[in-house]
Amino acid sequence: MSGVTANWLLNPLTIAWRDPEDYILSNTVNTYLQVQPLKPDLSQGTTGVELGNRADRSSQSTGPVTYSAYWLEWNVGSERFHAIPAAQAPYSNTPDGRNHVVMMLGRGDAGQWDLLYDYNTVATTALQAGGSTRFTRAGMAVRYPDAVTTAKPYQMRMQLMTLNQVWRRPYLGETGTGEPKTCEMPPRYEDWQYDAVNVPPRCFSVDVATVNGATETDPVQSDVFTVGKPAVGQTVLAPPVSTPEVTGRSARHNGVDQEALSACLAKGTENCMSVVPGLAECVTKRLVCRVLPPRSAGQAIRPSVMSSEQAIRAAQRALQPVGSGKTRVQTVDSSKIAPLDGASSARRVHVVTSTDRVRSLSASVEQTYDGYTAVYDEATSQLVYACLGACRD
Repeated sequence: MSGVTANWLLNPLTIAWRDPEDYILSNTVNTYLQVQPLKPDLSQGTTGVELGNRADRSSQSTGPVTYSAYWLEWNVGSERFHAIPAAQAPYSNTPDGRNHVVMMLGRGDAGQWDLLYDYNTVATTALQAGGSTRFTRAGMAVRYPDAVTTAKPYQMRMQLMTLNQVWRRPYLGETGTGEPKTCEMPPRYEDWQYDAVNVPPRCFSVDVATVNGATETDPVQSDVFTVGKPAVGQTVLAPPVSTPEVTGRSARHNGVDQEALSACLAKGTENCMSVVPGLAECVTKRLVCRVLPPRSAGQAIRPSVMSSEQAIRAAQRALQPVGSGKTRVQTVDSSKIAPLDGASSARRVHVVTSTDRVRSLSASVEQTYDGYTAVYDEATSQLVYACLGACRD
């Protein structure tokens, strides 16, 4: 497969505060699409890329839950994390039930992947070693399951692009699910706290819906993977309801019918590349395919700026460092950080560095690296960039 796409409604999460003195790790939820590519000779690779949405509960007892889009990639010796600004991924910081599409398109033997959010290119990878898929995953990763509930479960729809550039759903026989702490099921040995009963909020609700192929001989296809975190007394699975976006626009942008694209995204059940006039050609050319009017107000910003000491503690919660290396922090203008240079607006950032060994930031990769650099926005306390392991920035 040379491409993969997935979509879900960005519904609000309830994330209870956990005292960082007792709960030393970051209180986060990642909803993501992940690809681990093959090498050009089709041998097993050791690289990967992840793209999705991140919700982060403030370590302050009265602080907010902030939302953002992100992507990260890794190889044997290094991992890079990038927050995607809301200017590049509109409404990715607003959990209003809006449908969002993430897409990864391989560049063949060039080895790298173009990453798209709502059909606009937001980045191109640099650490990958192949442009076709070995393994693809979509899901929700929750750091503290008993702290998180969803008013509506997330419905994820995935499609794969064949080497012939044809999009299709995954065949049911190609897929598998892994859902520790399944609601109303006995605990398994692999579950954390496997001696605890799997009832809300310490459990996940899951469901897989299928559709038949176009002919009787076609394999059954996986259509929707639904995952939720019900609260006490909440129905285990309740279908989410998408509110269509009212745009009032019928103009085309780079050949794409914007009204048709808005309607397709609001519906959320089809691959818009197949039904929206001009969209497939626009994506092939990597143009700006989705435009939205400016927002009148953004996500609320934390009332106080982040201190350098708070940045150190945030990096330690996110990365779980092990070792006795010295941790350093500098506060600089974002233009001084190569991956952030050229951003739409300069801001002050805290740069935290250490030689300690740290764990991957990926939702599902068990990998460690020696040393790290983590960059936090002083005004919002958001992790905007990180490099783990070998860094030359």
